[in-house]
Amino acid sequence: RVISASGFNAEGINTNYTVATSTGLLTITARPVTITPDAKTKVYGNADPLLTYSVTTGNLIGADTLTGTLSRVAGENVGGRVISASGFNAEGINTNYTVATSTGLLTITARPVTITPDAKTKVYGNADPLLTYSVTTGNLIGEDTLTGTLSRVAGANVGNYTINAVSLANPNYTITPVNGAFTITPKAITITADEKTKVYGEVDPELTYRITSGALAGDDLLSGSLTRAAGGNVGSYKISTIGFQGLELNSNYKITGEDSLLTISELPATASAALNGVYVVPPVVSRPASAQLNLGLQLVDVAPSSSGQSGANTLSTGVSFDPVAAAKRAPGTVLVLTGGIKRAPEDKGDFNDKKEASRR
Repeated sequence: RVISASGFNAEGINTNYTVATSTGLLTITARPVTITPDAKTKVYGNADPLLTYSVTTGNLIGADTLTGTLSRVAGENVGGRVISASGFNAEGINTNYTVATSTGLLTITARPVTITPDAKTKVYGNADPLLTYSVTTGNLIGEDTLTGTLSRVAGANVGNYTINAVSLANPNYTITPVNGAFTITPKAITITADEKTKVYGEVDPELTYRITSGALAGDDLLSGSLTRAAGGNVGSYKISTIGFQGLELNSNYKITGEDSLLTISELPATASAALNGVYVVPPVVSRPASAQLNLGLQLVDVAPSSSGQSGANTLSTGVSFDPVAAAKRAPGTVLVLTGGIKRAPEDKGDFNDKKEASRR
């Protein structure tokens, strides 16, 4: 700036002098300042904050501002990015200041999310369903995914198992895992008791069943037993499947039982007699193949001389007497039965009628 002198020769001033003047120069130099970009932070996935700076050496005068550009190194993943200042010393810009610049830092922090495995269920014996998860707090950005797998506590029996997400990871996220629930439910099957029959006085047949709906898994076997209603007389008795239900050993199955019947039929015995009875083989007989004698018996075969048959046989306790074989003897053969014989509960009239008609 030019410095000039004036008024030195005004009337009545400096009368003893004739003052000649010339000009001088006032030089205003630029004010030195240093600016530093302010440190910034943001969460991964969020928009960048506004970049600002501070004057860290010197100061600005009054309401002065500086013109220039702040920018940061590109990148969106978690980590630090340098913020730099440029253009603050460009020609014709900020001419009142000599601007020195330094750098700042933008820090991108991990995004917090909570991961919860989705509840899953399966029927005992089936393959596990695909395990999946949901973000229950926060959110994933764009097409982001988490690496790792979900896993559940080992076990194949009916019950509840924990699904955990501890192995899931992504460096841009802070993951809080929450356990999920995996439930194995019983497999539904229906068992049906097989119908059974026996003849009065015989030992019960083995009670058996079959699976009529569903199937057992792998090599599984059911525990339990079939039972029948008590009773030994001719008639029908329920065979119950209740013995398979409610057992802990069968807890992997939901068992529906269908009951059946054991039918006891009449003993079709015709070769029975009272003590010391006499039986004559009639001309025509129709009898079962055998009947079991329950007490001692002595059978004496007495044939008429005209028949050409004779002889005697002795039967011991518990042997089988074959009335059909006896019926093959010539009509008129006399069978003398001595000893106690348990009488079958049917055909009483028919047998007694034959016996009385043939008694000698």
